[in-house]
Amino acid sequence: MTPTVLPKGKDEVYRGMGRFLTISEVGLNFIACAQGTDTAGGVSAARITPTTPPPAANYTPPTWRGGEWGNFDFWYSNFPPLSATNQDPANGFYKNKYPTQHELEGKKGDEALHPGYNPLNWNWTLDKDAPLASGMKRVQATFLLEWFCPATGWTLINPDIQIEVDASSLMVGNQKMFPVNGGKTVIRPFKHMSNAWGIYQRGGTISYRAFLQERKLPAVAAGVNGNTKGSILFPDTNIPANDTDKPPYTPGKVDYSYYSSRSDILKDCNQYNLVSDFFDVPVDDPATPATEDGKIPFSGGAVTVKIMTNTSPAKVLQTFNFDFPSADFLAPKLVTRNEDTRFGKNWDDTYWVNQPVPAPYWWSYHSDGALGRDQSGRITSTAAYPRTRMGGRFRYIGNEIGSYGETQATARITGEIW
Repeated sequence: MTPTVLPKGKDEVYRGMGRFLTISEVGLNFIACAQGTDTAGGVSAARITPTTPPPAANYTPPTWRGGEWGNFDFWYSNFPPLSATNQDPANGFYKNKYPTQHELEGKKGDEALHPGYNPLNWNWTLDKDAPLASGMKRVQATFLLEWFCPATGWTLINPDIQIEVDASSLMVGNQKMFPVNGGKTVIRPFKHMSNAWGIYQRGGTISYRAFLQERKLPAVAAGVNGNTKGSILFPDTNIPANDTDKPPYTPGKVDYSYYSSRSDILKDCNQYNLVSDFFDVPVDDPATPATEDGKIPFSGGAVTVKIMTNTSPAKVLQTFNFDFPSADFLAPKLVTRNEDTRFGKNWDDTYWVNQPVPAPYWWSYHSDGALGRDQSGRITSTAAYPRTRMGGRFRYIGNEIGSYGETQATARITGEIW
């Protein structure tokens, strides 16, 4: 699909009418991944026991205690992956690191049942063997695009374009936010962008969520994993998004690597590498890190976005220049609130159910999440089971309900958590 081109004057044309997509807005979204205190485990969130709806709702909520999870009362944000030596509790990694503040849930820092030695509690957004210092917060960002089309149409049309985002000028402190490929990232449309809330739009604004449907991504763009901040080495493992899939899970057509060997318009079309490196910022008052936000020293700068043809060489169709102002703005809070089960009756006496969401879901963009992984860093089958609601921000972007919107009046069991 190519844009409509209409004559305007000598050597000038109108371009981008009809069904050709253009960009109306861009922005940066930030999340907090972990936060250190003077106590082992850092800032934590209570593990709730989700409420069970009436039997007629036909829904059993997850349990986040027992089995591989261990019988712990909290989610801890500041337990890093441990090397083989430090995995042995007898070596006392946490007792040595926190001489007076290592005991948690009745277990000392050199006991096997201390929560810091359970791999499912390790936060893989942290560097190996390196919990954050007291009063430090780890933050990550993603670059989002909002689209506009005068008449998107009613068919399953996806534009045959590629989008190049040059965010090389953006920095936090003295650290590049997008260090891979000189700060340039190429993305392509993936899922049907005109489907919103169960209907086909006739035209207008298209949410960034439509553009993100079912996309997969590593914690940091390919080539950065394990080389700078963070320990996540693996791309997503295609954990399923609905409860009809049971373990063991098998790779499907939307796993991260499926399109990497394709060519032309399908090349890497499900990837979204517009995710920043990790960076650490101090909270305002190290004595009370759980209540203080800290500030992000954002450099600002120009970001150039080009919409191009999917040809080689590519032809530039539109160029956008966005100017981000510099600022020291508040860092996001580390989420410590779990969402309990919500439910109610529909008009026909069936039940709608919004599934519970654990706080660590918000600690990572990676679709497999920050917690719930094994000693090698791969998500466990326990955490991959959809009903646990584990994983990260990119695990559920509409694909569990077939679109990126749902209403309580029509939903039976949903997980809309954006």
